[in-house]
Amino acid sequence: MHDKRDFGAAKLAWEMFRKTGNISYYMLYKELLMEGKRRK
Repeated sequence: MHDKRDFGAAKLAWEMFRKTGNISYYMLYKELLMEGKRRK
């Protein structure tokens, strides 16, 4: 089952990417999503 914190962290990383354009935030976002899918 997914932990809501995973989605919260991914959402925050996405918002930071949108605001800053920093690719590091995008990579963090993708990593958090993949980690969440692996936990299913």
